[in-house]
Amino acid sequence: MTEPLQQARRADAALDALFCLAEDRAPEQEAAPLPTYDVLKAEMERDSGKGPSPRSFPYAWRVGASQAEIERAATDLIAETDEAKIKAYLELFHKRAFPGDPTVLFPLLGSADRHIEFGAAIALGRISHPAIRDIALRLIAEKRPIVGARVLRSSRQEGDLATLTEVLDELIYDEETYHGVGLSVLDMLKHSANGSEDARPILLHLYENGPCSICRWSAVERLASAGGVPDWMVEEGRYDAEPEIAERFRLPES
Repeated sequence: MTEPLQQARRADAALDALFCLAEDRAPEQEAAPLPTYDVLKAEMERDSGKGPSPRSFPYAWRVGASQAEIERAATDLIAETDEAKIKAYLELFHKRAFPGDPTVLFPLLGSADRHIEFGAAIALGRISHPAIRDIALRLIAEKRPIVGARVLRSSRQEGDLATLTEVLDELIYDEETYHGVGLSVLDMLKHSANGSEDARPILLHLYENGPCSICRWSAVERLASAGGVPDWMVEEGRYDAEPEIAERFRLPES
């Protein structure tokens, strides 16, 4: 691959992800060596101040960097004061678990920049930790449910889904917030190691009230693996406005 293409991959995470997908489909091609952390950090420093945000870490590097390099990046994130660079560092910890004490990320949850706040929530949501669970529940109680639900992702315990169902009851007429909490709930159920037997009430809530057709379809699929879809939903779903849901419950042609 030519150097201009390599530079484009490092500068554009979406482009880099597409290249990674192509490489996965062609395993006979030798993958290009990953740049070192020092090289990427120098590029970030060089680009600082040239735009709204510096270049992010390439997707392939995020998933393939050594643990020692990840730990160096974590140390630099905590010391960083430039908001654009903080965003770039946080994206790294959407793919890799933040090493060390996760509570050092808590101050970022109070950032006035929503991208930093939510970026920190995603990073914390990858980690199971009592302190993370405590702050997630506090955020939910403080009427910041989108951030709180995302932080709770890997630290939920029995009864938390019932709490989030009550939150959704209060958000039915606030579609944006309802959708944000719903996305976090679906992601939580997808990745949590806990069983999903207690998930049925909240999945039914998302199906009946969710403003997003894709999320409603995801709730149906999750219901199918969490004890089965109720008969009334099968009947109703055949006429659903979402084509994927209607197709799932379509009667076989005789």
